[in-house]
Amino acid sequence: MRQIEPKCPGRSWKAGRGALAVLLLSASSVYAQSYKADALLSVEMSRSAVVEKITSAWQKEIPAAQAQGLKAKLSALRADQLLAASLSGTFDGVLEVLSANGAVATLHATPSLGSANS
Repeated sequence: MRQIEPKCPGRSWKAGRGALAVLLLSASSVYAQSYKADALLSVEMSRSAVVEKITSAWQKEIPAAQAQGLKAKLSALRADQLLAASLSGTFDGVLEVLSANGAVATLHATPSLGSANS
């Protein structure tokens, strides 16, 4: 069986394969560097988990009859607003995010929430 010789004398096929491998690795590292995590996309993809986390964190502040309404209001928020609500350190912060979007009007004040709704 006859072997095929490269057309460029002095260059081996192994060197060509090595160069190709380096080229492919550098192209994949450029692609990896251009990809960045997106917080809003993460919130959007796990919207129900974020809403559940917020409502369970503040369940003592929410009357049981209003818990489903709060979940619905949080679910209707845009991803950036839901992210802001999830990052707020207080329940008043959650209510501020909701009130900025007109969503808190149907939530009734409880003794611990009185000042946030007025």
